[in-house]
Amino acid sequence: MNRRPFKTGAATALVLFLAAGMLLPVLYMLPMTFRSGTDVVQYPLGLPATWEWGNHLSAWRKMNHVQSVANSVVVTLAVTKLMSVLGAWAAYPLARRTNRLAPGLLLLVALALAILAFETKTPIYAMFGALGLRDSHVGTIPAFTALNLPPAVFFHTRFFTTIPVELEVAARLDG
Repeated sequence: MNRRPFKTGAATALVLFLAAGMLLPVLYMLPMTFRSGTDVVQYPLGLPATWEWGNHLSAWRKMNHVQSVANSVVVTLAVTKLMSVLGAWAAYPLARRTNRLAPGLLLLVALALAILAFETKTPIYAMFGALGLRDSHVGTIPAFTALNLPPAVFFHTRFFTTIPVELEVAARLDG
């Protein structure tokens, strides 16, 4: 008798139960955004007595969403491109060198993965404030690139080690 379908079904049910448990607060919070301030103060855990769209319209008017999205797209595209190029440039020699220096450098890259991002945010914030680079693309893009470069180098190095050296030799011969 095969018990595998039961285990798979039980695991799926457990995952769905946990996902529903995580989504319940979000599903409860969404109707709260349609409540007025006085309604929230009077009945903190209650559902909206009247559904007010004014909260959403007010938030849309006060925040410059289009500019925020445009900034996010610019920063994301620039950081992704820089991480891909710089990560590949740094990783290729690490993957192909056979001297004793390459494994040590790769170990340094792996150690950089252990540095948590929140540990570096305060010094970077202070330094960028002193340099006048806070709240600008000129400051944000290099900072995000530098913070995310160690994983890019590490994963690119692992990828390049899977490419056979013979394939590169053949590519050089073929031009």
